[in-house]
Amino acid sequence: MSYDELIVKAAASSKIIEVMLRNSTTGQGETGLEAADLTAYYTREGGTAVQIALIDGSPGDSYDSGTIAEIHSANAKGLYQLHIPNAALITGANAVTVNIQGATIIDKPVKILLLDADLRDGVAAVATEVTAASGAYQASLAAYSAALAVAAIGGLNDLSVTDMILALHVLSIGSYTYDAAGRCTGAVKTFDDGTVINVTIAYDASGQYDSYEEAEAP
Repeated sequence: MSYDELIVKAAASSKIIEVMLRNSTTGQGETGLEAADLTAYYTREGGTAVQIALIDGSPGDSYDSGTIAEIHSANAKGLYQLHIPNAALITGANAVTVNIQGATIIDKPVKILLLDADLRDGVAAVATEVTAASGAYQASLAAYSAALAVAAIGGLNDLSVTDMILALHVLSIGSYTYDAAGRCTGAVKTFDDGTVINVTIAYDASGQYDSYEEAEAP
């Protein structure tokens, strides 16, 4: 007898699972079972067995606690839907085990791990964060590239300087130097291919931006 294991968010409600019920002699999927042919219990971790009042239903029925329904006697032999009682899934335990028995089937235990979070929500959150980080990276790279393009044709205006310095910080490239007024005066950029670029930013006597230079380190 082997366990099936599922993962469910604790306190989930209206949970319907699919279980495979096999003939105790042949091991093949058992067809034609009804509620009267089976008994089912759930046991929360460290607790006692609680009987599930089984009722007959049809595959695809809306949730109704205790419903058991054969999915298809020919195309899904031995596969049944079971509507788990909400009380089995409440918080306060790490797992619950459902066991289904019948005169003609192999006992079927299903262990359900109860987590505090829905793993699907976690994956979606991570995907969102990755997408946002990628967008910030691309935006910063674009700002930095645009700033360099302006520099190449004769100098940067104040906005371009701001965008360029912001891009350096967001991209987390190298280290930075600052003057007494807190202005960025230089940076060291290290690229994946090992190239190191020294950046020098100069200001005039009035404190306004004067020049921006890049030079590859020897």
